[in-house]
Amino acid sequence: MPTPTTSYILGIKIVGGTSANNSISIRNGRTGETVKKLSSGNESKVNLGNEKEFESGVNNGDVIEITVSGSRYGSTTHIVDTSKGGATVKVNVTTVSSTTHPKINV
Repeated sequence: MPTPTTSYILGIKIVGGTSANNSISIRNGRTGETVKKLSSGNESKVNLGNEKEFESGVNNGDVIEITVSGSRYGSTTHIVDTSKGGATVKVNVTTVSSTTHPKINV
């Protein structure tokens, strides 16, 4: 088993919808570990190698699932390339309303 990386900064940029703070869920598909962050405006950062947040660290090739929820919703995935030391990911979102999501009462 490869040694986990000690630092891998993932920048998350939220694109689209009405600007607001949202909850961001970051999940490592290999380990199942999940961290929740609050966006500051349209951005957030997480260190996937931070053992306080991700006990198993991060390995090359890990698939990271990113979901934005709150007044906006969207999701994407990112494949870790440890040779780069980090990345910035854009998450395209839609503003949640009774028009875009009719089963939700807003």
